Amino acid sequence: VPAGFTTDYAAAGMVLAPGGTLDFDLTLAAVSAGTLAGDVALSGTGGDLPFVFLVSGQVVAGPPPLTAPLYIDNGDAGYSDTIGFYRRSLSGYLGDYELASGDANGDYAEWTFTNLPEGAFSVAASYWARYNWTDAAQYTVRLFDPATNVTTDFGPYSVNQRVAPDDIYDQGIWWEQLRASLPVPSGATLTVRLTDQGGGSKVVADAIRVEQLTRPEITVLDGGVELTSGSSVVDFGATPAGTPVSRTLTVRNDGGGPLQLPVSITVPGGFTLTAPLGNPLLASGQSTDFTIQLDAGVSGTFSGPISFENSDADESPFLFTIQGSVTLGVPTLTEPIYIDNGDVGYTDTPGFFKRSLAGYQGDYELASGDASGDYAQWEFVGLPGGTFSVATSYWARYNWTDAAQYTVTIAGMQYGPYSVNQREAPDDIYDQGLGWAQLGSVFTVPNGATLTVRLTDEGGGYKVVGDAVRVEQLSPLLGELPASGVTGAEVSVLEAVPTSVVQQAAVLWSAAESQAADRLANVAVIVADLPGQTLGLASAWTQTIWLDADAAGQGWAVIGHQSSVIGREPLVPGHRSPITGFDLLTVIAHELGHVLGLEHADDEHNVMAETLPAGVRRLPPSAAGARFGTAASSAGDALWAAGAEVSVRRVDRDADEASRRADAGLAALLDEPSAAWAPADEQVAQLTAGLRKRSADPKQRLDEALASVGDWLDPLDAILRDL
Repeated sequence: VPAGFTTDYAAAGMVLAPGGTLDFDLTLAAVSAGTLAGDVALSGTGGDLPFVFLVSGQVVAGPPPLTAPLYIDNGDAGYSDTIGFYRRSLSGYLGDYELASGDANGDYAEWTFTNLPEGAFSVAASYWARYNWTDAAQYTVRLFDPATNVTTDFGPYSVNQRVAPDDIYDQGIWWEQLRASLPVPSGATLTVRLTDQGGGSKVVADAIRVEQLTRPEITVLDGGVELTSGSSVVDFGATPAGTPVSRTLTVRNDGGGPLQLPVSITVPGGFTLTAPLGNPLLASGQSTDFTIQLDAGVSGTFSGPISFENSDADESPFLFTIQGSVTLGVPTLTEPIYIDNGDVGYTDTPGFFKRSLAGYQGDYELASGDASGDYAQWEFVGLPGGTFSVATSYWARYNWTDAAQYTVTIAGMQYGPYSVNQREAPDDIYDQGLGWAQLGSVFTVPNGATLTVRLTDEGGGYKVVGDAVRVEQLSPLLGELPASGVTGAEVSVLEAVPTSVVQQAAVLWSAAESQAADRLANVAVIVADLPGQTLGLASAWTQTIWLDADAAGQGWAVIGHQSSVIGREPLVPGHRSPITGFDLLTVIAHELGHVLGLEHADDEHNVMAETLPAGVRRLPPSAAGARFGTAASSAGDALWAAGAEVSVRRVDRDADEASRRADAGLAALLDEPSAAWAPADEQVAQLTAGLRKRSADPKQRLDEALASVGDWLDPLDAILRDL
């Protein structure tokens, strides 16, 4: 047996027959104070001998451990108060309590426990609750250590005395916990004080209960945040390959007995335990750390459980999950980046001089505009790969230049110049309380690249203003490449912003969530030549969406029972296969989902999936779920369809005619020349008002919204009612 323990084992040479037993005692000698632990080894022959197990114990100096809680009631020895607290009876612990006016005039009640044994203690208060008592009674706990002559205060702890206590049930009443575990040195004095600071409402003083905790209690902390065994997740976030991320976690013993921990902890693949537990045996109040690293050796998503045995009676094993992802480059931005004049990343030549009281963050730079070679420059370093928008702010004035010249340089490639009229206030984007002017459309940035915006002093003799530049990473919806051999003779392009289709997509999102209508009421739509296979982009920050003019070179289509291609000419059989076009309504609905704050979905059938095949329509899941259900029902719903299949179909009801009318009506609207969009938009002018009706029923909201669009949408309304 280890030092500090004794045993009465006296079976040397004894042989146990099959099924035989032998009892022996182990005793913690308690010769001197301290925490003792070690291995007990049973030797012999046969079976699993030697058999080894660990024993531990704690010997405390000073007063003996408590065998029951201590209570001090108002009026007991150890209780005192000032004249502002006066006694009331017929309620409270032992039938009475003290009451103060709560006017913060310096009165207090106090409970003092002396000569406590060493260990961890819980501290709790009782009170009689009433609706007009204070909702913020202020308790403090003071601890005096006679060995060091040091006094330590804890708290204040705020208690709502309008609500009955409910943490501990003891002595026939409930108690409110002030401190779950407080390390107390041997012979210490513990004092609880309640002030009369009640915000003008009465303060109740009754009894205090302290209990020595004799069992270990494990607490695991991630940066000061307590984890819950069985449910907590420690997220390492995203990191580029080759850049490991470490997290240090703390294990603390908040109980009274020693807490036994394992020597090592097993971590899931992709992670390494870089620093094991520093101390596998924790006395009351002690803590130890361990460190886990997300290795970042290869890209991917990594997660798994951390589980370790311990001597806590009800939290062994302690279990939580760790997760993290390793990207091929810089992590994706979750919000825009701003560089103002004067910030790190901003530089200028002497020809730009600072002015205040206007501009982003209250100042700006001004140059004479005489084309003398001066410039201002904003440099964004180490951006993640992706698609970005770039915008600038400036204070507009009538005598500034009407042609400020900006260029954008990415990884050595220069774009622009982009001419900005600084006599007119910027209005492309509204963010951070001011307007911004967009430079170009969108830009493709390689992973880890530097993006530089430069403003020259070429102002035609008028002053040039340099202020701030804003870059935002946009999430693209990518069109899947067409199958080999599938081509079209002509590509259908957008010649105008399809406002009516945007409104239709907003209807679908708003059908299940009334607040979506307000969020989508002022979405800006930009038709541009987007890079690669990008069909659309969105900025939730600025409520802006982008649509590729020619749908990544494959053309836009209306996908439904009778598919057609958007353009001025009707669809001619054999002229172009409908399956080669991308559904405009699906793409717009996807981008509006980003405006509502949704991220890409893993489900390939979800409207928020990261890619879209040609010839497929996907409805917003919330709208489909509210009206039809999101999965096939016993009646046979089919929510997702491709090619010539109807986009929403029930096999037990013939909806072909209504479907054909709906798709034909939408296709006819989309096939009109760009000048014909205006009358259609006038017809949906009532849409916003319709969406804001106060019906709480999603079906009724959808019916109201669809009915307000106008005659051209009636067939769609009919099919939705029918289904």
